[in-house]
Amino acid sequence: MIEWMEYPIGLANLDVEVTITWSDGSQDVVPGHDGDGETIYQLPNLMEEIFTVNFYHLWEFQEGKSFDEHPSLFRYKNGVLVLRASSPERFQNAFICKERDPALCLLSWMNGDVAHWMHESEWKSEGCTDNHYVSVREFLAVIGSGLLDDFPPIVLGSGDEDEVTNALFEEMGLVKVDTGWWYPEDPNGPDFGYPAALFDPKTYETVPTIESVSMMATALGLNHKLDEDAWKRLIRGTMDNSKILKILHVMDERSKTAIFELAKDLKPIFEQRWQDMY
Repeated sequence: MIEWMEYPIGLANLDVEVTITWSDGSQDVVPGHDGDGETIYQLPNLMEEIFTVNFYHLWEFQEGKSFDEHPSLFRYKNGVLVLRASSPERFQNAFICKERDPALCLLSWMNGDVAHWMHESEWKSEGCTDNHYVSVREFLAVIGSGLLDDFPPIVLGSGDEDEVTNALFEEMGLVKVDTGWWYPEDPNGPDFGYPAALFDPKTYETVPTIESVSMMATALGLNHKLDEDAWKRLIRGTMDNSKILKILHVMDERSKTAIFELAKDLKPIFEQRWQDMY
């Protein structure tokens, strides 16, 4: 079992590096924390992001673009891996993995090792487990199975600020300025996503309808910079004992096709919702 620790909070200034001692006695460092919680937000500017799963919220009456990063894996210049789980206005927690292999760290997080190593037995930080809307493990397992190879992804954004946002600012008489702060720009796209319902075992328990498939109005997207070997090991690990794949293995082709066809019908609906948000 891989050891983890919470990202050191309030231990140092940003220009100071905090020493981490591994179980074998060797040491590494990570950027320190200035005590106000900002270093966790600023990880994209301090380290290279090599893996992230985005949960795009697409509720019918939602007004603004919103997404969770759950999880994001960052690699510091010396190889130390930091996993961050982020949900706007809900939680922003990060954990250090005592292993240099990104595939092993991600599988360890999915297996609940982070929660096991938390010092507080009753209180666990949000994001320390793979338990957020739907399982990231199941999401990766379905991707690895090839079931989505011919599934048209939901396209979210154009890569530039959309016309709706620009028009809103002009209408309000506002001018956007660069604050010079460290927060990265919100990714309006281009990005992709797949309906979260495809990765929820409950979807396959009853006869599907467009209402049941769209009830979980979230799309999951993935970006990563893992090398081919790490990616293959990660996928193999997620496919082992996958609940979704076990269900699909015994499901008749007609029922399976019906669910995926209904999910495809959500593509224009979800894309339009995202476009209409500011």
